[in-house]
Amino acid sequence: MLTLSDAKHAPGWSEGEHRVPGRADAVMAMAVEVRCYGSGESLEFRFADQSGRLTFEVAQDLDSESSTVELEFSLTANGRAIESKRVAFDEHATLSTDLTGVSAAILTVAGADCRDTTTALVTSATVEAQ
Repeated sequence: MLTLSDAKHAPGWSEGEHRVPGRADAVMAMAVEVRCYGSGESLEFRFADQSGRLTFEVAQDLDSESSTVELEFSLTANGRAIESKRVAFDEHATLSTDLTGVSAAILTVAGADCRDTTTALVTSATVEAQ
């Protein structure tokens, strides 16, 4: 399990207990406030000679200021776009990439359909051996 202390670059991010829509119990998560019309908030992890699969599970915080914002989470590896997913308030999503030959992976979140501020969550960040 990767934590915020493993991140090379994580301005504005924090770590702690958060509530996620559709889950009964609070979860430990990395969190960042996402404002409308910004360029997005990034979380960067760097790897030496790593193999395996990097997986992020993402959602929005139940206690966000707004329940109407749709967020777009994007994953890049070594500067190449891997995948992008839009996540509504009550949805969860998974983004992942093979780490073979990857030295930097960046997860970016921005308001996709944005009228208010909301809190983006990374509820899990893992590297699994292949």
